[in-house]
Amino acid sequence: MNCSRLYFPKREDNYGALSSVNVEDLESRRVPNVTQALQGQVPGVNITQSTGAPGDNIEVRIRGNGTIGNNNPLYVVDGIPTREITFLNPSDIKSMTVLKDASAASIYGSRAAGGVIVIETKNGSDRSGIQVSYFTGIQKVQNLPTMLNAEQYMQTVENAWDNAGYEGTNPYIEDRNRSDFADVDYLDELFELGRTQSAQVTASGGNEDTDYFLSAGYFGQDGPVVYDNDQYRRFNFRSNVNSNLNDRLKVGANLQASYEYKDRISSSGDSPGIIRHAFLRPPIIPVRKDPSDPTYSEEDPFTDLPFFQGPDSYESSKYEFSQNPIALAYFTDDAARTFKTFGNIFAEYSF
Repeated sequence: MNCSRLYFPKREDNYGALSSVNVEDLESRRVPNVTQALQGQVPGVNITQSTGAPGDNIEVRIRGNGTIGNNNPLYVVDGIPTREITFLNPSDIKSMTVLKDASAASIYGSRAAGGVIVIETKNGSDRSGIQVSYFTGIQKVQNLPTMLNAEQYMQTVENAWDNAGYEGTNPYIEDRNRSDFADVDYLDELFELGRTQSAQVTASGGNEDTDYFLSAGYFGQDGPVVYDNDQYRRFNFRSNVNSNLNDRLKVGANLQASYEYKDRISSSGDSPGIIRHAFLRPPIIPVRKDPSDPTYSEEDPFTDLPFFQGPDSYESSKYEFSQNPIALAYFTDDAARTFKTFGNIFAEYSF
């Protein structure tokens, strides 16, 4: 496909709903994903991320949910359609237009039912130059709820037992004097400062016969969960070269290669989610076993219910059944590695 003749929509094409994204803001926002750059940029486009895990999926809804199937928009990058866009470096974007009207289906077909995002990437020019950019930053989890301390928790479960109408002696009254109870804020134990860094190198130039644009980028994010098992890494390389070999023959290549590494640690509200367990974990259960405990080992020093056996044994029937979120963060070792290529090569001969 000839990149010089690709269709990029304009306002004069009389679209019912067409919005252009301010690409200049992309550089200052420092977002790793193209879809995050749309947040707050286009009216009526909803961008949601179910979790804050690095590299986690981001949901884009342009025309709402119109089917039980795929409601994701169609991305058209330099004329090539795709449903997935995480491979693209936001710094390589020259222009981005969102088509929200159903009339886009007349050009792109049924795949445009959820809307279309048309992206044009940067190309070369007659001015040669090299540009290098780098940034780094930190991330901190904010607005966390205040958790009950050990005394407040024991008072709460004691009152709950009394209000439930059980007969007999309240079992939590005696437990108030247990010396093996701790006082842990599991949310505070779970989170630390996250780190983000990005590096980008671009080279562009050309003459009357040839133009080129080359870029290489790296984005890395260490999430705010302890033990660095929530990392995301992406390496990008893109080349856009066009050349007039003679008066009649023109050739070109617009190719991209990307490599992604993502730790898959569950941080949502489902059953294996570590944040879920940080909310449910009783503060009286310590994070780690006492070294004198017979089940203690350097390979697994963490407490858990119902397997942890303390001096008098914790009873999972009396306290919230949950897993140790710190142990989950420590032992989770589930990484996905993805290599992608995307683009086109063309030759055009004029008779």
